[in-house]
Amino acid sequence: MPAQIHDKLLRVGKRGTKTTLANPGKPVGATSLTIDNPNNWETRTAVIFSIYRETAEGKEEEGSYTVWKGVLNNSDITGLKLLQGTDQAYEPGGKTVVVMHISSSWVDELMDALDITFNTDGTIKDKAVSLKSIHGGSTAGILQTDSSGEVTSSKVSSDYLNIEERKLKLPLTDGFSIDLIRRGDLVTVCMSCTTNVNDKNDNSFSIKLPEGWRPVESVNMAYSLLNNRVITGHGLMRFLPDGTIRNACSRTGIDERHGSAFWFTNDPMPKKD
Repeated sequence: MPAQIHDKLLRVGKRGTKTTLANPGKPVGATSLTIDNPNNWETRTAVIFSIYRETAEGKEEEGSYTVWKGVLNNSDITGLKLLQGTDQAYEPGGKTVVVMHISSSWVDELMDALDITFNTDGTIKDKAVSLKSIHGGSTAGILQTDSSGEVTSSKVSSDYLNIEERKLKLPLTDGFSIDLIRRGDLVTVCMSCTTNVNDKNDNSFSIKLPEGWRPVESVNMAYSLLNNRVITGHGLMRFLPDGTIRNACSRTGIDERHGSAFWFTNDPMPKKD
């Protein structure tokens, strides 16, 4: 973004900005002026600078000090705005000094910028952040906006607060079951049971995931076998998009089985019981 006169977060340039006025100087009421040497001056933002006359002894002439704001382009400063002092005429040449520095006016501009967003204790003001540039002004995050991006309600969208939740305990075989929780389109599965498995090879259960719980893509859930507080093996349960559940493990027999996984579904939300 180019420098503009209403900028408030202002850069101060590098050391060595002291220069003089070029012809024709600055008459009273002027809206622009030209400096002799813009080296080290800042062009990315508007600038705050001071002008004063020097005496033969190199001191500041009493009553000549003024502070201005403007936009520098090459050697020309336009959009002059008087911030401190009395507007007066300054002649070109070495008697008139023009210099950038951090002044009370620069600090005031910074504080004005911060005051838009922050309270004096540093906390963010309520509704301080505009959403006009987010998502084209339709909706932004959980805040509802109109086509211009303005927030249309002080409340967050109910679509994000009132996420529907469903729970399902699905028995697979005698003692073998999984617990499922669906929140929105996210399904979490957890298995924590003790069961006797007679076949360790990859097989599918006769029970399938019902509609409302099926994954968009195949999901693998690795799980551990535990017996007498010792890990005795491992297993793999696979959940397929058609609802098929397949299982394989490293050994047969009675073991605790513990594992969890999650997936996204595009099934319709199951009805409440």
